[in-house]
Amino acid sequence: MKTKMFLSILIFMGFFSTANAQHRFTNNHHERLRIAQGVRKGSLTRGEAMQLRVENARVNHYEKKTASDGVITPRERRKTKMMERRLNRQIFIKKHN
Repeated sequence: MKTKMFLSILIFMGFFSTANAQHRFTNNHHERLRIAQGVRKGSLTRGEAMQLRVENARVNHYEKKTASDGVITPRERRKTKMMERRLNRQIFIKKHN
């Protein structure tokens, strides 16, 4: 009985950890697509796109760094969300200027 409970908890935890990693990948992918679309449509110059890509790489690096120890603290999560929101605003502003 205890083994089944332990296994089900492990499977449950594994599911959510992969879902969290998938979210980070999906968010990064979405931002890259938005930047590429802006270049294709002409609303972003190559220089603006490069700046946004660098900022996107900075956010991704921070996410990987915080997740490397296996624990993401609430403070780290808040900072990551703040960085992602700032990048989203920058993309919107640069695409619509």
